[in-house]
Amino acid sequence: MKADRLRLIFVIALVTLALVAIFWVDGGVEYNSFADRLLGNIKLGLDIKGGSRLDYAIKVEEGVEKSIDEVANEVVTVVRQRLDNANYTEAVAVRIGSGENSRLRVEIPGIDDPAAAERLVGKKGKLYFGEILDMQSSDVQPAKKIGMNYIDAVWLKQRDRGNGDTNIWYLVRPYSKIGAQKYYLDGSSVKDAKAVADTQRGGFSISLTFDGTGADTFAKITSNFLGKQVPIVLDDIVLVAPVVEVAIRDGRASITGRYTAQEAMETAALIKSGNLPAELIKLEERTLGPTLGKDIINSSLFAGMVGLIIVLIYMLVYYGVFGIVADIALIYNSIVLFGAMAAGNFILTLPGIAGIILTIGTTVDGNIIVFERIKEEMRLGKTALNAIASGYKRSITTIMDANITTILAGVVLYYLGTGTIRGFATTLIIGILGSMFTTLVVSRVFIDAFSGAIKVKPLKIEGDAK
Repeated sequence: MKADRLRLIFVIALVTLALVAIFWVDGGVEYNSFADRLLGNIKLGLDIKGGSRLDYAIKVEEGVEKSIDEVANEVVTVVRQRLDNANYTEAVAVRIGSGENSRLRVEIPGIDDPAAAERLVGKKGKLYFGEILDMQSSDVQPAKKIGMNYIDAVWLKQRDRGNGDTNIWYLVRPYSKIGAQKYYLDGSSVKDAKAVADTQRGGFSISLTFDGTGADTFAKITSNFLGKQVPIVLDDIVLVAPVVEVAIRDGRASITGRYTAQEAMETAALIKSGNLPAELIKLEERTLGPTLGKDIINSSLFAGMVGLIIVLIYMLVYYGVFGIVADIALIYNSIVLFGAMAAGNFILTLPGIAGIILTIGTTVDGNIIVFERIKEEMRLGKTALNAIASGYKRSITTIMDANITTILAGVVLYYLGTGTIRGFATTLIIGILGSMFTTLVVSRVFIDAFSGAIKVKPLKIEGDAK
């Protein structure tokens, strides 16, 4: 009984949190319909809601040794990072054309004000190596410190590495002060930055190479800041803040920290493209409607609703009491999925909706496996409650194996894909996790509750007395 109560409490708590995330009312937002209220806390992608598109010419500064193609690729990398930092993971930043005709095109979902999109994209990237005066962990930006030593210092947040350290703030000034001398070191002094395998500590590290002037400045900084952190800042975000272990006099540094390959490559690309030797000149701004068209969106949503209704009816007619449980589990999983998307600020696109529809099948499939196993146990003469316990015990391995393989496929899609592919993978992973929970926990609660109404004919064996 204790396990039953715990399952029931957990089921109620989770769906309550999901409903709060979905229907939490922002005092500054007005909703015109129930549909707007239902999706009000879920960000919609460019294909569903529309957004803004900006086109920029890429003007390379004089004296830059890199080709226009190299500079254009670096511009895309930095802009993509800005969009990700602003949580517009479904935004598109691409290079159009080649050579002197290279342009940057940015499409941002959910922004219908091109001026807001321009403020997010249009500034020129600036990277520098600074000095940390203080560090705090806080949900909000700490208060500015007063004093002559803090005149040029600002609080900057650490870049999110996905390890939970999202609330670390550094008080940074844009130079390193050694005695009375100020030493400035910016991204223009970085000749190269690349990800390399760390054979000693494991994982990956970031290898930096400075030009002659940068190497001299970096040598002075590292000689005087042994045992201290040196922050590398891009667009007012602290990319990394490695601790200086030894004085580096040859212009070649290594940033260690057990980075993943993806982390190391992205950080190296951002450092290498800091202080972009290019200016972005706006050519065009435009507010976009849904890229797929309203008719296509409505047709797709209608098809999804019809498919869901057919599945609900089929389960109810064919499985009876079991079908009622499956339908409840299906609706429960949908609520939890939308709640997770609202709470996590995920962006919903049409491929994401396809992922949601796919989870409908996996939720029903898991329940069918359990139902059929329970029916087999009852045909052997077991009581309903014993058959339910035995059915779940014998089904759990099959359900876990089937769903974990799908989750692994979704993880691969997320890390190797971009844009809407990631949107599909996100909804698929959340939906599959919800499917496993509803099959093994939620359905169990309701099957136990309806156990008295479950009727299965016993198995007939030839030779039995009649």
